[in-house]
Amino acid sequence: QDGKAYITLLSELKNESNYSSQFSLPENEQANKILEDSKALGVPEFVKQEDILRGNELINFLFCSELFLAKH
Repeated sequence: QDGKAYITLLSELKNESNYSSQFSLPENEQANKILEDSKALGVPEFVKQEDILRGNELINFLFCSELFLAKH
């Protein structure tokens, strides 16, 4: 679930409209794409694929905060 939310959020932050195809990717590929996109925005690399897949609440909260800070 977190992966789909991050895909949507990153697409909005990057002003992309064609992101729905990423929803059909396997979850591990979604997580990798999320990490690639966040790195491109300048988000510090402290989140791992497993954090997104397992739904680590604290790490995901910090990651979400960093996404907004990187773009605003």
